[in-house]
Order: sequence, then structure tokens, then C-alpha cells
Amino acid sequence: RADKNEQIEASTVDSEETKPQNAKLISEAELIRRWLESSPEAKAIRAELGASRFDLVTARLFDNPELGLDGSFLLSGEPPDGRRNFGADLSWRLPLVGERRARIRAAERALDVAEVEAAYRLWLGASAIREAAVAAAFARARLELIDAILDELKGVERIVSARGAAGVDPPFDALRVELSLETLIAERGDAFTDLSEAEALLLSMIADPALQSIQLKPESLTGFEGSESFEELRK
Repeated sequence: RADKNEQIEASTVDSEETKPQNAKLISEAELIRRWLESSPEAKAIRAELGASRFDLVTARLFDNPELGLDGSFLLSGEPPDGRRNFGADLSWRLPLVGERRARIRAAERALDVAEVEAAYRLWLGASAIREAAVAAAFARARLELIDAILDELKGVERIVSARGAAGVDPPFDALRVELSLETLIAERGDAFTDLSEAEALLLSMIADPALQSIQLKPESLTGFEGSESFEELRK
């Protein structure tokens, strides 16, 4: 019985490690916001959109004028107009008829494609975060439920053991309680592993150095506002 209690206590210590002291509850919307601000994927999306916008601005401009300078110096003989001669020329390429408009339209279509791809990648990232957040919320709820049952079952075990020692209850009852405890401890280990994996996945996806641990608000799992998040990403 002492070994069983030690197993339960060790399992409970593992649970407490997932609840840092003074940990602040965080919502799903906050996770999405941090992902948009900190993750390498979101930064890459911003960079690609910025490059497409720059191409559009460039397409609207005319080619830059070219300025050339040349000079000469006569070493011997009689120059017709002086020993030193300098000259300058300015050239400016004018686009063909319809060329500039075609460049602008091509850049606009490229920007449209880049924005659609960015929106698609945004939805993929947000759905992955939501999936991990839901998994973490369910794992934590399962862990808390198992802890509550373990507390009650420990009290039942003490009563059954005392009654068995007094000869009131048969030894089978104590064995059945012990098997139930072992089953719950194993299930609790699975729930703890699921919670750790989900929270580790969230931390790796969000990649915010200021976020060292995650304690999610289950009630915040309402839905992903795709249009609002996409507009935030485009800024």
C-alpha cells in the first residue's frame, strides 16, 4: 500500500509541473495573436506579401533615365577643337504601347495569388494551433478528472483495507480497489503525456520566447476569425 501511495504522489507531482506558479491563463485568440507576431512562418508570409507589393510598385514606374559621361585628351598633334574634350548624354527608354499596363496587371495578379496563398497558409497554421489547443484542453480536463477520482479512491482504499484487516470485507474487495488504482494511474500517465505533447507543440508553433508555458482557457475555444487575422497579417 505504501508503494501504491508513492506512485500516486509521484504522478501528482508530474501534474503540478504542468501548472507553473502564478501561471496566467491564455485564450486561443491570444495564441493566434502571438503566432502572427512571433512565428517564423508568419514572418515569412509577411515578407512574401511585401515582395509582391514591391513588385507592383516597381511595375507602375517608368525606367530610370541613364546618364553617360565621356572625355578625351589629345597627347600629340594639333587638335581641331582643343586637347581636352568632355561630353555627356542622357537617355530614357520609353515603354512600348501597352507594355507598362501589362506589367502592372501581371504584378497585380501576382499579388492576388500571393494573398490567396498567404490566407491558405494562415488557415492551416491557425487550424493546427486550434487542434493542439483543443487536445491540450481535453487532456488537462481528463487529468483533473482522474486526479479527483484518485483522491476519492485513495479514501475508499483506506476504508476497504481497514475493513479487510478487521475481517469485515473479503480480500477480493481490496484487490479490486488496488487494480482500479493502478488502472487510473496508467490512464493518468497517458493524459499527462498527451497534455505535455500538445503544449510542447503549441510552444514550438508559436515560437514566442516570452511564452514559457501554456495554460489554456477552455472557454476561449470559440472559433478562428479568419478575415480579422488575415487583415492583421497583411498590415
